[in-house]
Amino acid sequence: MKKIILLFFIALLLAGCTMFTKTVYVPQGDAVKLRETIEKVDVWIKPANTDPIAGNMTIYEGWY
Repeated sequence: MKKIILLFFIALLLAGCTMFTKTVYVPQGDAVKLRETIEKVDVWIKPANTDPIAGNMTIYEGWY
């Protein structure tokens, strides 16, 4: 009986990890406004007539 109760509580804890996660799919090309600042985002920068360059940047709250 103790094993069943222990397994129940473990399953309950594991289910709780995804309880507050929400995924929203946005169609490609639609604008999305950021709700918080995200620092050091990996980006590709494409200068004119050259290959893309890897870099990082901060995307600020309110940007689209």
